[in-house]
Amino acid sequence: MKYSKLHRTLPLLALLLAGLLTSCGELFSFEPTVPPATMTLDRHELLLMIGDRTTLTPIFDPDTIRNTTLYWMSDDPNVATIEDNEIVAVGEGETVLTAISMEKRIYDTCHVTVQRPWSVIQGNYPFEMMLYLDVTVEGQPLQSHHLLAAFCDDEVRGVGEAKEAYGIPYTAMRIHSRNNPHPPFDPVLHPQDPLYPNDEEQQPERFVLRLYDRQTLHLYESPDTITFDGEAHGTLSDLIHVDFQ
Repeated sequence: MKYSKLHRTLPLLALLLAGLLTSCGELFSFEPTVPPATMTLDRHELLLMIGDRTTLTPIFDPDTIRNTTLYWMSDDPNVATIEDNEIVAVGEGETVLTAISMEKRIYDTCHVTVQRPWSVIQGNYPFEMMLYLDVTVEGQPLQSHHLLAAFCDDEVRGVGEAKEAYGIPYTAMRIHSRNNPHPPFDPVLHPQDPLYPNDEEQQPERFVLRLYDRQTLHLYESPDTITFDGEAHGTLSDLIHVDFQ
């Protein structure tokens, strides 16, 4: 007799339990009480020059994680490697660094580009022009850890040199070009004229200025381009002002 009553009661209990777990026709979902741990590097892109050293800082969530020890791997140690938790730029190229935390076995990556120090290959360019500049970075005077260069595409064609005369600091830059800025043709010719210089080797080269901060590892680029004309631009009393933002 008791078994028969229990048998009839079980379906009713099941219906009541289903009603408690259902709201508006959807079952409640139970979230885990402990969220998964994550680890994120403070930078995912790095631009370095050969010989540069820097560090990457891991950010753990939750911040109660105790073991913050990282193990590093480099896809190409000939480009960048890790010494005593410092990233060291070894050679020109690109690689990916992977930081692995033994806490929960979580990881993150950073793409690293290493470039050779900016310099011009002497003897490759028969023509040159001079710029006399007053350079600032976000409104502040140029510092020793700032490097300035002129690029034609991705080729260095000029490097800024800090100078001072009569108490006036300035930057001198000699820009080199392969193309003759005064070729033996009439520059007023119409593009449809058969004699119009359509050969790229006869066109004046164009340059962009880039500034690299070796402390912050930030690369700036001027918004304007420079057309090579073989002349000198700027004077000590009338320097060309360039502000990198």
